[in-house]
Amino acid sequence: MIPSNFCSRAFNEINFDVNGTISPCCVIRGKKYESVDDFLNSDYLHSIQTDLNNNIQTKECNSCWEPEKIGAWSNRLHEPSRGYIDGSHLKFSNVCNFKCRMCNSYCSSAIGIEEGIKNPVVSTFSNPKIKKYFYKKLLPNLKLINISGGEPLLCDDHLEFLQVAYLINPKVKLAYNSNMSITSYRGVEFSSLWKKYEKVSITASIDGYKESQDYQRFGSVWNKIENNLIIFKDYVKDIHCTLTIYNIFHIPKLIKWCIDNNFIIRFYYVGQLAESPLTLPESEKQKVMNEFKSLKNLSEDLSKEIRDSLLKPLQKTPGNLQNLNLQFKSKTDRLDNLRNQSFIKINPQFKDWYERI
Repeated sequence: MIPSNFCSRAFNEINFDVNGTISPCCVIRGKKYESVDDFLNSDYLHSIQTDLNNNIQTKECNSCWEPEKIGAWSNRLHEPSRGYIDGSHLKFSNVCNFKCRMCNSYCSSAIGIEEGIKNPVVSTFSNPKIKKYFYKKLLPNLKLINISGGEPLLCDDHLEFLQVAYLINPKVKLAYNSNMSITSYRGVEFSSLWKKYEKVSITASIDGYKESQDYQRFGSVWNKIENNLIIFKDYVKDIHCTLTIYNIFHIPKLIKWCIDNNFIIRFYYVGQLAESPLTLPESEKQKVMNEFKSLKNLSEDLSKEIRDSLLKPLQKTPGNLQNLNLQFKSKTDRLDNLRNQSFIKINPQFKDWYERI
């Protein structure tokens, strides 16, 4: 029997993060290593594996334990270890054209520029030894490569990878996380290269409909995103919607759009608690719940997704709401002033609560 706290990612996968660090999973902050072998033989990795084998909730995996406490989705894979690496997650760099409100300069060079960071761009393959190891020793044996960023489609290293990876491993499958802002890079249409791979899928990071999308994911232009979703429809596996106070009231509109355009949508609560709808007072949560009552004739799968991944967790209330709400307002006011936006204009239904904070 597999231990209840087990996760196979630490045994079967390897993650290369935007700044050249390595970890066993894409939601664990990695560490710098001179070589991949140094990581594979490290006390750091072996400690995580030992804890998971012994059914211990290792602290390195708090980004999964925390959402699981409220019944929300986590990145954990509760399946047996295969004893070898056949999956990898590549975050080629932090180059990104969006400044999402729940993001930071670590994952978005655009935010780094906004914050005045001197060298805002970092790269996964800045260490040539690690890049060589990936192409020579890992890539030939991989079954699946998850690709994210930053915005991976805006990266030179990604384009180079796409032009050669299928020659090294004709059977490898690619799974993207993308903000759907572009369909080509440096004159190359991605679909012209994707057709050379056995399978390519995209999880599209879309957090709202029209103005709510463009507010939360600053830099987004809804009409362009909508058009690109249609262009890449054959590749889009599902829509990944991050739930925050900024967008929660507008999610029913996005759901209706997904139904009309035949897209699957999944919901994930933001990791930063101060921005989570969980911290709304009960009166504001009730407004949100009432808005979802407008949804009719949903499929069984969509109804279950809304109920289990969105509405049930929303009923949880963390402690110290006052401090969390103050943190939320402080950050929101700062970004609104910086970007000439308005939380109240996008969310007038929350005006009284927001002004009372």
